[in-house]
Amino acid sequence: MSAHQVVLIAHLLGLAFGMGGAVTIDAILLIASLRRRVTQELVEVIHVASGLVAGAMIVLAVSGAAFFLTGSQPSPKFWAKMVIVGVACLNGLAAHRLV
Repeated sequence: MSAHQVVLIAHLLGLAFGMGGAVTIDAILLIASLRRRVTQELVEVIHVASGLVAGAMIVLAVSGAAFFLTGSQPSPKFWAKMVIVGVACLNGLAAHRLV
């Protein structure tokens, strides 16, 4: 297995855990807003999911930087992904402020 493949696997795992946590948080916030109530259990789940998302963002940042060590060059697709990452970070900040 090449270094590029190892970095790619780490990056995809970070993406999967980050998206899973973010979708969980968004779904909980949507349900809570529709019910117009937030329970302690929901807050605890959001707290755990936000830790998962933060850890996943670290994995994504490290593995993303590691791509350059394996010889990858930034492309227009890379910069589009950076915009998506920025939006995802803003979404997380908004969720933290709301809760």
